[in-house]
Amino acid sequence: LQLEGEGKQLRIPQVQVFGYWKATADIRSQSPPIIPMPSFKILHRIFTRGAISSIVALINRWSNEEVRSPVNCSSEEIKLNVDSLKSSQHIEKLDLKKSHFTFAVAMLQEFNLSVIDLLDYVDLSLPRSYSQLTDNVRDVRSYIFWHHKKEMWNKVLETSKKGQMNVSVQLDFIGAKAVFAKRKTDHKARRTLFGQCFQQLKNKNSDMFKVGTNVRAFRANYVGMGSIDAGGPYRDALENMCKELQSPALPLFMKCPNGRLELGENRNTFVPRPSSTSSFHLQLYKFVGKLFGLAMRSKSLLSLDLPSIVWKPLVSDVVTDSDVQAIDRVSWKTSEAIREHEEKVENKKMDVSIFDSTMRQFNFTVPGSDGKLKELIPNGGNISLQWSNRKLYTEKLREFRLHEFDEHVKAMRSGLSEVVPITYLSVFTWRELESQIAGYGMTDKQIDLLEKMTDYEGGNKDEPHIKFFWKMMRERFNNEQRVKFLVFVWGRSRLPVTAADFEKKLTIQSHHSSAANPDAFFPIAHTCFFSIELPKYTSLDIMTKKVLWAMNNCTSIDADGGPMGGRPVGNTESDDELETLFD
Repeated sequence: LQLEGEGKQLRIPQVQVFGYWKATADIRSQSPPIIPMPSFKILHRIFTRGAISSIVALINRWSNEEVRSPVNCSSEEIKLNVDSLKSSQHIEKLDLKKSHFTFAVAMLQEFNLSVIDLLDYVDLSLPRSYSQLTDNVRDVRSYIFWHHKKEMWNKVLETSKKGQMNVSVQLDFIGAKAVFAKRKTDHKARRTLFGQCFQQLKNKNSDMFKVGTNVRAFRANYVGMGSIDAGGPYRDALENMCKELQSPALPLFMKCPNGRLELGENRNTFVPRPSSTSSFHLQLYKFVGKLFGLAMRSKSLLSLDLPSIVWKPLVSDVVTDSDVQAIDRVSWKTSEAIREHEEKVENKKMDVSIFDSTMRQFNFTVPGSDGKLKELIPNGGNISLQWSNRKLYTEKLREFRLHEFDEHVKAMRSGLSEVVPITYLSVFTWRELESQIAGYGMTDKQIDLLEKMTDYEGGNKDEPHIKFFWKMMRERFNNEQRVKFLVFVWGRSRLPVTAADFEKKLTIQSHHSSAANPDAFFPIAHTCFFSIELPKYTSLDIMTKKVLWAMNNCTSIDADGGPMGGRPVGNTESDDELETLFD
């Protein structure tokens, strides 16, 4: 491998990797260069583990955009955005040249070539510590290209797929909206759309969720509304269920502590409600897991914002201190105070008695993610923190923080395992799982993908109003507005991750009624068909104003009655809904 600025060739001694031995070999300046499998130690001399994962993420992005395997090409063909790489927190502090990145790509290619053959012989169903080989593969899951995982995953999904079943769900959309209007919490899961679906589907065979790409698991019939489910009501129901899950309308998820306190990162994410651990609550979490599996199979992504502390256990990964801090910046505050005082005592700058008098304000209780005090040990509220029990306190505190959501996530994993072959997920990273269930939102890259997946009826992409449209999407709309637009035209807030996952393309149609005076009309969306009738607005400002008004004020499917007649009025209150979780 020719190093930048030097006329030297690099010689790499070969070591044992997963039981394979190769002789020492020269890396000669061939095109593409021949790079045998090196030791991880060599790779880690230059890069940290986080830096390597960042490089793999860019390789995966290149592979998705080019629709190419990253191992069936030379390292020079893989064009990475080096500026983007250097802006990574894992790379910015490293003194790296372009040749270092080329070297890393080449080594990762060779590593992945070996892993491709190896995966067929790895028993991914084994728990940790049963097989060193399985453990080693899981430990380097972030080094394995997504292209290989996707091929393996699509294969097992296809072989385990079931035929579409004739299942219909009757949904009282207006009644579900009343839960929010009256600021009630649907504790027994009967009034929200999520609750109504759960009640009607809980006893159905889980095979109903094992559908193919872009296939609906059930038909959503909005009672008393003028809609026939050609896909729009189904997507709309899933979208509204996600909104319910991430609200006080259901007792399942709540804003993470960072979000409630406006501190730190991940303020937009939600965590399971710690107190919701009854057998009924766990049934609801299990149903959430089934919806996760449905999203992975059908590619109808769910607009859920969950942190790594939820995703990691689903892929058999280990939750760490950083995952806790990512949702609760002050979670280790007491532990940090203990460490500071310990150092002073050990350095003879503080007496043990001062430690005891300073720290006795704390006892063996800690506020959970919901703010409620939890005892770390029996009778912990009456036991003060002292020098003699400080190690027990830090041990129990860490144990509590790392495992606060174990029951909830175990239930979700149980539901997920009934819909997908879950053992294969243990080679996924948590971010890869998140992308397959919740997607990426509406980033600039997603807008590029949407434009690529758009057809035009009665016009073409070079017309002025079409150029206005894409300029509006890229420059005038923020991420939240882009999401609202997608809900407006498709009834969902997440785009598929790749072009191959699209059920149909977005169609921008002519708005014939507005031909004489386009600026006086609003756009018309057809959510079932992923299309929009767009007037030929005369300026970008007018288009932005009209589209914003339409998507902010016309978000629900017709509620004025229809083929099913008027909505039946039943009991709108429940005597047992005693506590509301709304503020």
